[in-house]
Parts: sequence; structure tokens; C-alpha cells
Amino acid sequence: YQRRVRGLTCLTYGTNIPSGLFVPSILFGAVFGRIVGELMADYTSVDVDPGLYAFIGSGAFLGGVTRATISIVVILIECTQNQNYSIPLMVAIMSAKLVGDLFNHGLYDIHVHLQRIPFLEYSPTYEMEFLTAADVMTPNVITFNQVERVSNIINVLSTNKHNGFPVISRPNADPNTPGIFEGIVLRSQLCVLLKLKAFTGNANEKK
Repeated sequence: YQRRVRGLTCLTYGTNIPSGLFVPSILFGAVFGRIVGELMADYTSVDVDPGLYAFIGSGAFLGGVTRATISIVVILIECTQNQNYSIPLMVAIMSAKLVGDLFNHGLYDIHVHLQRIPFLEYSPTYEMEFLTAADVMTPNVITFNQVERVSNIINVLSTNKHNGFPVISRPNADPNTPGIFEGIVLRSQLCVLLKLKAFTGNANEKK
């Protein structure tokens, strides 16, 4: 039975069908825990309950797969309605998580990377700690001045697909001096202003 369930789980994981990995992980952990409990009962003189080993094994296996901790403890404690085993369950789940973190990420985290889903990690990698804003910025940034010609705005909107543009100001009015960042103007906002013809200044210049 376990081989069939494991085979079906490996077959359906990664497909676009709601098959799930939560219950199979609990099942596998309970099986392994039960085996350990039966071995302890047969080959040692200690009076053990194999069902307790199955319970602890299910939580440890699920914790090692998903790297979740407190949520698994709460779920399993609510299923059994018995808080006497909360301490050994916490120890087993935390041990499984710490050992798993030494080798790889959790199963769901690995699947996120395989699907190339944009996901912001909780903490940056070692290489990212030494990066600055200049390392990730585009060198030739398309910007707008605080007062800009309509023709220039239309030309910029028609030649690129950016959704936002930095607005800068130059105190010395020198185009070669670095500008001061004042804010961001969105493409949608510029389109609304052009549609409403919200122009100021000389009508001939159309600023």
C-alpha cells in the first residue's frame, strides 16, 4: 500500500491537478514511525506504544518535507485532542527541519523555484548582502524633468514600454549635472494628462 501511495504521489506531484502532498507526507511518516516502534517493542525490553511512534513520525516527516513547525504541531494536537505529546512532537519536528535545512530547501520552496515563480525570500543570500543600488540599476535611465515638453513625453511613451518614469530636478539647469530624484510618474498618469490636454505655459511650446 505504501509503495502504491508513494508512486502515485511522485507521479502526480508537479502536475496541474489538486493532488496534494500533505496527507501522503503524514502517511509516510506514520508508517516509518510505526516500523521503528514495532522494532523497539520486539528487540528491546522497554514497554513502548508503536502508535505513539507513528504519531511522532508523521509530524517529523511532514516537518522535514514542508519545513513548517508550529502549524504542524497545532494540527496534529488538534487531531488527537491530547496535549501530553506536544513536547516530543515539537522536538521531533524541529529536529527534522534543522536536519533538512542542512541539505536543501523545503519541498514547496523547491517547487516555487522550478516553476520560476517570483518569490522574495525572507532573508537575502550571501552574495546579495554586498550589492548596492548601483549594481542593479540601468545606467541610462529615462527620466522626465519637472517641466517637460509634450512632444518629448509623446516620443518617450511611443519608443519604450516602461510603466513608470523618475521625475528629477536640476537646481543649476545644467543637463550634465546629476539630477535630484523628486518622484515617479506613471505611464497611465501621463496618458490621462495628454488625453485631457492638461498643458501649462505657452500654447505654442506646449509644456
